[in-house]
Order: sequence, then C-alpha cells, then structure tokens
Amino acid sequence: MVLDTITVHPEQPSNKYIINCTARGRTYLDWIEDFKQDADTSSAHVVGFNYRGIGNSTGSIISQEDIVDDIVAQVKHLMGKGAQPKDICLYGLCLGGGFAALAAAKIKEENIQVKVYLSRTFKRFDNVITSLVLPRKHDSLPVYILKCIALPVLVLIVMGYKLYSL
Repeated sequence: MVLDTITVHPEQPSNKYIINCTARGRTYLDWIEDFKQDADTSSAHVVGFNYRGIGNSTGSIISQEDIVDDIVAQVKHLMGKGAQPKDICLYGLCLGGGFAALAAAKIKEENIQVKVYLSRTFKRFDNVITSLVLPRKHDSLPVYILKCIALPVLVLIVMGYKLYSL
C-alpha cells in the first residue's frame, strides 16, 4: 500500500512535525496553502496525506481501523527517518480529529506518545450520524429531499432489525 503524502517544510530548520489528519470528504490538496502557513507559523514540518483509496493513495478503506492505521503509518515513517515521538503532533480536524485520537491511543499501547491537537471534533459519534442523516436548513434541495427519504427508511430498517432479532 502507498499513501500519497506531501511534506511542507518551514523556512527555518526544525525537528518538529505536524501530521494533518484531514476532515471527511477532503484530500491534502485542499489544504496545501494552510500547510504552508502552518509550517512557517509553527516552525514545524507539516505532513499532509490522503488516506488509502483517496487521491493517489492505493488500497481501500474497509473500516475505521484502516484510517487509524494510515495515521499510525505516518508516525512510524517519521520515526523511521529519525523523528522523536515528542516532536510529532497529530492535528485532526472534524472526523479527522476522532481518527487522530484513536491513532494516538493505538500507538500509546506501544509506548509511543505523540502530541495531539483536535479541532472542531464531535463530542459523541451519534452527533456525527445525525448531522449526516437529519435534514438541515442549509442542505441543498436534492440533499434535503434525499435525507427526508433516507431517515424514515433508516428508522424502518433499524426497527425491523430490532423486531427481527427479538
């Protein structure tokens, strides 16, 4: 498997790294200008990458563990190049924040501790689901109609499953 990765370097030499864990529906290409600014502001190398199956990254995402493993692979790649865990920060935005937290916990089991910064994450996973399914005012008309149809169908499926499993 190959992860499509870019590293934006700060103006001054540094041993610090920020691994950007992107939000849902985004690739690192959407953030390159931000990476440049972050690299110069933080004096750290900013690593952007696409999860497997996105952009030029190979493989496919089957479960959330695949995304977590991609983040862990980025950490271990930097460590293989000589970076110290104390100098690595996982930056997660939105759903990427959840995956960054899971990746940090996974590598902590191997006694590797990195810094984690989370931005605009969800407090609870059910909030993620409802934000994706429930119709909202700012949805485009086709999305709003789809959600109005999808929600009752989803409820019926879940209720049917619960009734069937009794």
